[in-house]
Amino acid sequence: MAAIRHDCKMYDIKRLLSLRQSCPTFRLTLLNGGTILDSRDSWQKLGKPTRLTMVQAAPVDSFVYDFCEDLLDAASRGDVLDVDEILAKGQCPDVLTPGGESVLFVAAMNGYLEVAQALLGAGASLDRRVRGWYTPLYIACWQGHLDVVRLFLEAGADPDQGFCAAVFRGHTAVVEFMIQSGADVRQADEHGQLPLQIACAEGHLAIVTLLAKAQATLGWDLQTDELLHAAVSSSQLEVARFLVQAGVDPSGVDASGETPLQVARRQEDSDLIHLLENAAAQMSVSRRCADSPNPCLNHIFQERQLWMTPVQT
Repeated sequence: MAAIRHDCKMYDIKRLLSLRQSCPTFRLTLLNGGTILDSRDSWQKLGKPTRLTMVQAAPVDSFVYDFCEDLLDAASRGDVLDVDEILAKGQCPDVLTPGGESVLFVAAMNGYLEVAQALLGAGASLDRRVRGWYTPLYIACWQGHLDVVRLFLEAGADPDQGFCAAVFRGHTAVVEFMIQSGADVRQADEHGQLPLQIACAEGHLAIVTLLAKAQATLGWDLQTDELLHAAVSSSQLEVARFLVQAGVDPSGVDASGETPLQVARRQEDSDLIHLLENAAAQMSVSRRCADSPNPCLNHIFQERQLWMTPVQT
């Protein structure tokens, strides 16, 4: 076992043993001689005992519901020691708040990693939804609690459940981890919006870059889904610049028949108008180049302005 710090508590030792034994901490009891040690006891104040006895309790056959309020209170405070004590009594971990949130949802919302670990160890459900949609993973993604997200994914949660929430909130590290964990980058949210559309509209350039790279790896075209329209409509200049540089056509039309440039003009956004006018001009040059009957002149068309007189051959 790892070296024990002088300031550690019995709970810290139980955590180490829990990892080693693959057993939740609330099912472990430590004894010094014949004395049961409290998880809050300090190893140093106990005289730094070098020989402790560990007792591992068997899983309960059935849950009790006598300590629901106590469990809710302890979890809401992030007090993992109280949570452990209550779970050790056989309390069901799937208690609901008056608003319908599970205790695990509350722990995830607040980023209480150790409380979430204890609840999962007691069998708390990862799939219980609030208002039919929001899972513990969803709220952890929404809040950006990467450690809790990692815990839930390792416990078998579906990475698609909260992916769009992390994108919307701009939690880049969470988004990157979920992509690596197999999240579907084309999975729409509850409003039918795709992750890349959301990131473009919200101006999260780092996430746009991640998603664009992921989609390119899968062979999907950035021209679709009105991405440039989403960025322009929300006045996201840097995202619009990224999309234009990535080759998105600035003359594409949305469902209403508008181009991004028309949207920018309607919004009187001078920076976006300048960007899109230049992009449209460069796109026109590229098309003239592609249509040139003499391929050897292509580089000339690329280097000259639109007003140039074509070179005679």
